[in-house]
Amino acid sequence: MTGLKELQESQFPNQEGVMIDYPSNWIKNGKLNELVESTLQDNKPFAWLFVGNAGCGKTAMAELMYKDLCKQHKPNWFMTANALYSKYINLVSSKDADKARDLTNLNQYFNSELFVLDDLGREIGSEASTTFFANLFSEQYEAFTEGKQHRCIITTNLHSDQIAKRYGDHVMDRIFEVFTIIKFNNPSYREKLKKVVEL
Repeated sequence: MTGLKELQESQFPNQEGVMIDYPSNWIKNGKLNELVESTLQDNKPFAWLFVGNAGCGKTAMAELMYKDLCKQHKPNWFMTANALYSKYINLVSSKDADKARDLTNLNQYFNSELFVLDDLGREIGSEASTTFFANLFSEQYEAFTEGKQHRCIITTNLHSDQIAKRYGDHVMDRIFEVFTIIKFNNPSYREKLKKVVEL
């Protein structure tokens, strides 16, 4: 693994032979590139948890994979944890009498062939939000045990002990079984953009 690269031009072909460009600020990581390449070519179900500090490329890689995979897998969606939880809050607080229908529609998000949940842990912190995302992982676990594996990426700045503390030990235990945890150890690409004025 090397440091930040300016205007990185690394590319690899996907299963259709189309060339995919890494973002210009992408941090070169040979092992991760190989893993992503083989996953896109095999086109098999997967559940990945991208873990790492802010600015290390988690969302950029998730966006890259989503852009490629959403062409073949529908329904699909890409949303931040905060946006998804806000959608849930709007449904349950709605004056619409048919809340059960709306909640069922919300749950169908997680039956999508492909989805990316970005920035888990950045949502509004409350007992209700903790329960909501704990249930999300429970549904993924049930889908996994029933053989309904999806193409799923979740990104987070939280590490294993922080996830367990926030959502419960049982959630982290199920994550260990269902998800492949991919750690991003690179420094933030934004660090090179910092401006310091010494007076």
